Amino acid sequence: MRDGAAPIRDAIYRALNENVGILSLSEIADNEPMWAHYADEHKGLVLCFDEQHSFFNRRRSENDEFYFVRKVRYSSGPPVSLATVDGDALLVTKGAQWSYEREWRMLVALNDATRSLIVDGDTIHLFALPPDALTGIILGARATSATEAAVRDILDSRPELRHVCVTRAALDLGTRVVKIQWPDTGN
Repeated sequence: MRDGAAPIRDAIYRALNENVGILSLSEIADNEPMWAHYADEHKGLVLCFDEQHSFFNRRRSENDEFYFVRKVRYSSGPPVSLATVDGDALLVTKGAQWSYEREWRMLVALNDATRSLIVDGDTIHLFALPPDALTGIILGARATSATEAAVRDILDSRPELRHVCVTRAALDLGTRVVKIQWPDTGN
């Protein structure tokens, strides 16, 4: 019986991968493993958003599963079974070992992408984001000066992004704690 479920499971995953994108966000910006895993070993950056912005709640109806953020559920139980699967459980549930990520997700229809391109054989779908939804950028502790210059050039050249605050994370090598100090903006 289990062997018969594999083709069905594979077909579901294939259909989801071809049609549904996931915007993954985190509640936290100072988790060292997250910087190591998702920000190129502290050389990347983190984008900070206004979680109250209407962009993150564009549900089209009460039953709509798309265009609103919801908290990921972490489960130590078995993976979702085909007998009880629903889109929400399948796409917004992860194993308990990932709970340190404190993740939120927004499901999006890939055919709504603003632009799609192919990179190393993979299709990347890009979506427009309102400039006022972005509030800050945290450069990784090991981000290069070229990365910082590129970020500042983009922000300086786009008047609609001049409100975005930039800071740099610092990594305490003894404790592996990421520290983030926002500049005083007078607010």
